[in-house]
Amino acid sequence: MIEISGAIQEGAMAYLNRQYKTIAVVGIIIAVLLYFGLGWITTVGFIVGAIFSGLCGYVGMYVAVRSNLRVCEAAKKGMPFALLVAFKGGAVTGLM
Repeated sequence: MIEISGAIQEGAMAYLNRQYKTIAVVGIIIAVLLYFGLGWITTVGFIVGAIFSGLCGYVGMYVAVRSNLRVCEAAKKGMPFALLVAFKGGAVTGLM
């Protein structure tokens, strides 16, 4: 279970890193357009929002992927235990 979980974690982080590199290029283009169209204050707001949105996604994925192994272990005790652990792991993104 630990070996499979490690592979899933590695794949999820590789996917997220690749996705964020692509989104960063689009974000830079939009920031430049915002700067010339609406000014620097709007551009700064966009950049701050984009960074924190990306951070929420990254932390959420990090916690969710790591909680999967804990959910599997909790499922040995029964479905209510697994559901509780899964809910807490998934709630991180919602709370952020």
